[in-house]
Amino acid sequence: MTQIDLTAPLSGVTVLDMTTALGEYAGRLLADLGADVLRFDVEGATDPYRRAFMNAGKQMRASQPSGTELAELLARAQVLLTSEGPAALRPRAPRAGSSNLKSSRSRASESIFAIITRWSWLT
Repeated sequence: MTQIDLTAPLSGVTVLDMTTALGEYAGRLLADLGADVLRFDVEGATDPYRRAFMNAGKQMRASQPSGTELAELLARAQVLLTSEGPAALRPRAPRAGSSNLKSSRSRASESIFAIITRWSWLT
Protein backbone atom coordinates (compact mmCIF):
# COMPACT_ATOMS: atom_id res chain seq x y z
CA MET A 1 0.00 0.00 0.00
CA THR A 2 1.31 3.45 -0.94
CA GLN A 3 1.79 5.89 1.92
CA ILE A 4 0.66 9.48 1.33
CA ASP A 5 2.27 12.27 3.32
CA LEU A 6 -0.77 14.14 4.62
CA THR A 7 1.35 17.17 5.52
CA ALA A 8 2.48 17.60 1.89
CA PRO A 9 0.21 15.56 -0.41
CA LEU A 10 1.53 17.33 -3.55
CA SER A 11 5.19 16.71 -2.73
CA GLY A 12 7.06 15.98 -5.96
CA VAL A 13 4.59 17.86 -8.17
CA THR A 14 6.11 20.71 -10.21
CA VAL A 15 3.89 23.73 -10.92
CA LEU A 16 4.74 26.53 -13.34
CA ASP A 17 2.80 29.63 -12.19
CA MET A 18 2.53 32.20 -15.00
CA THR A 19 -0.68 33.81 -13.78
CA THR A 20 -1.57 37.42 -13.16
CA ALA A 21 -3.11 38.56 -9.87
CA LEU A 22 -6.22 36.49 -10.59
CA GLY A 23 -4.41 33.18 -10.39
CA GLU A 24 -1.73 33.81 -7.78
CA TYR A 25 -3.83 32.32 -5.01
CA ALA A 26 -4.22 29.01 -6.87
CA GLY A 27 -0.43 28.69 -6.93
CA ARG A 28 -0.27 29.61 -3.24
CA LEU A 29 -2.71 26.82 -2.36
CA LEU A 30 -0.69 24.28 -4.36
CA ALA A 31 2.52 25.43 -2.62
CA ASP A 32 0.79 25.09 0.76
CA LEU A 33 -0.04 21.49 -0.18
CA GLY A 34 3.64 20.73 -0.84
CA ALA A 35 3.99 21.32 -4.60
CA ASP A 36 7.20 22.84 -5.97
CA VAL A 37 5.82 26.08 -7.46
CA LEU A 38 7.96 28.24 -9.76
CA ARG A 39 6.55 31.78 -10.13
CA PHE A 40 7.67 34.53 -12.45
CA ASP A 41 7.45 38.03 -11.01
CA VAL A 42 5.02 40.25 -12.88
CA GLU A 43 6.23 43.78 -13.50
CA GLY A 44 4.21 46.51 -11.87
CA ALA A 45 2.85 44.31 -9.08
CA THR A 46 1.07 46.35 -6.48
CA ASP A 47 1.11 45.98 -2.71
CA PRO A 48 4.29 44.29 -1.38
CA TYR A 49 2.38 42.74 1.54
CA ARG A 50 -0.15 41.18 -0.84
CA ARG A 51 2.70 39.91 -3.03
CA ALA A 52 4.44 38.40 0.00
CA PHE A 53 1.24 36.60 1.05
CA MET A 54 0.27 35.35 -2.42
CA ASN A 55 3.77 34.12 -3.27
CA ALA A 56 4.69 32.47 0.04
CA GLY A 57 6.21 29.04 -0.50
CA LYS A 58 6.99 29.67 -4.17
CA GLN A 59 10.34 29.90 -5.93
CA MET A 60 10.45 33.35 -7.52
CA ARG A 61 12.20 34.46 -10.69
CA ALA A 62 12.58 38.09 -11.70
CA SER A 63 11.92 37.78 -15.43
CA GLN A 64 9.55 35.91 -17.73
CA PRO A 65 11.13 32.92 -19.53
CA SER A 66 11.33 32.86 -23.28
CA GLY A 67 12.52 30.59 -26.05
CA THR A 68 14.05 27.28 -25.10
CA GLU A 69 13.89 28.01 -21.35
CA LEU A 70 10.10 28.28 -21.51
CA ALA A 71 9.82 25.12 -23.61
CA GLU A 72 12.00 23.21 -21.11
CA LEU A 73 9.95 24.46 -18.15
CA LEU A 74 6.70 23.48 -19.86
CA ALA A 75 8.03 20.00 -20.55
CA ARG A 76 9.13 19.54 -16.92
CA ALA A 77 6.03 20.87 -15.14
CA GLN A 78 3.09 18.62 -14.29
CA VAL A 79 0.85 21.68 -13.76
CA LEU A 80 0.79 24.93 -15.74
CA LEU A 81 -1.20 27.83 -14.32
CA THR A 82 -1.60 30.73 -16.71
CA SER A 83 -3.88 33.71 -17.29
CA GLU A 84 -3.31 33.56 -21.04
CA GLY A 85 -4.31 31.02 -23.66
CA PRO A 86 -1.78 28.81 -25.47
CA ALA A 87 -1.64 31.26 -28.38
CA ALA A 88 -0.19 33.91 -26.03
CA LEU A 89 2.72 31.60 -25.13
CA ARG A 90 3.63 31.04 -28.80
CA PRO A 91 5.44 34.40 -29.38
CA ARG A 92 7.73 33.76 -26.38
CA ALA A 93 8.51 30.16 -27.35
CA PRO A 94 7.40 29.03 -30.81
CA ARG A 95 7.71 25.39 -29.72
CA ALA A 96 5.44 26.14 -26.75
CA GLY A 97 2.36 26.92 -28.82
CA SER A 98 -0.92 25.05 -28.56
CA SER A 99 0.24 22.07 -30.65
CA ASN A 100 3.25 21.52 -28.36
CA LEU A 101 1.05 21.85 -25.27
CA LYS A 102 -1.33 19.25 -26.70
CA SER A 103 1.49 16.83 -27.48
CA SER A 104 3.08 17.29 -24.06
CA ARG A 105 -0.32 16.68 -22.45
CA SER A 106 -0.76 13.48 -24.46
CA ARG A 107 2.74 12.31 -23.42
CA ALA A 108 1.92 12.86 -19.76
CA SER A 109 -1.71 12.07 -19.10
CA GLU A 110 -1.29 13.35 -15.56
CA SER A 111 -0.50 16.94 -16.64
CA ILE A 112 -2.86 19.77 -15.80
CA PHE A 113 -3.20 22.93 -17.87
CA ALA A 114 -5.32 25.60 -16.13
CA ILE A 115 -6.23 29.00 -17.58
CA ILE A 116 -7.42 31.32 -14.82
CA THR A 117 -9.07 34.50 -16.09
CA ARG A 118 -11.94 36.77 -15.19
CA TRP A 119 -13.64 35.54 -18.38
CA SER A 120 -15.04 32.08 -18.98
CA TRP A 121 -12.79 31.12 -21.93
CA LEU A 122 -9.90 32.22 -24.14
CA THR A 123 -8.97 31.46 -27.72
